[in-house]
Amino acid sequence: MTGPEERKTLTSLISEATLAGARQAHACNMLGLSSARTVQRWQRGKPDAADGRSLRHHEACHKLSADERAELQVVANSAEFGHLPPGQIASRLADQQRYLASESTFYRILKAEKQLAHRRSERPATLAANRIPFAPTRRTSCIPGISRICRRRSVGSTFIYTCFWMYSVTQDRRLTDLCGGKQRAGQRGSQGPLRA
Repeated sequence: MTGPEERKTLTSLISEATLAGARQAHACNMLGLSSARTVQRWQRGKPDAADGRSLRHHEACHKLSADERAELQVVANSAEFGHLPPGQIASRLADQQRYLASESTFYRILKAEKQLAHRRSERPATLAANRIPFAPTRRTSCIPGISRICRRRSVGSTFIYTCFWMYSVTQDRRLTDLCGGKQRAGQRGSQGPLRA
């Protein structure tokens, strides 16, 4: 915020520069002012008018004190809660009938202290890449991927698809064996299950 004395000095410097032939916007830019409109507003107003903004910096009345912040950090970094995210810390403290701060306050304070990034006891497990069958006769290459898919909601449809796929692979092998290593023209081959 620019005080009245500094404002008078800046307006006199800018008016001197504009009388010398400089543009007002360039003079404002050289002095570090954001725009020429600020100077125009200063020049229109009363010469000793104070800024309309409040000089008082507002702080919330229910803001945590330094002691409360320190206690919150001690609890969040303790052996009992050090590996938990802030949401679980607040809920476990509520189960113990203790209230230090809300969940969002825990998040805000831990983020300000750069302690929010990794709060688990161990790194989360990563799943291996899904295995995809590259040829119709490689049944074992897709079984681990299918077992991971079967953990999801669509267990039944995945299982039936796997059964149809395995049936079609075995039928393709039987046809190949019957034909002496050659498939008959018109057969679908490994593109899907055979139709009767």
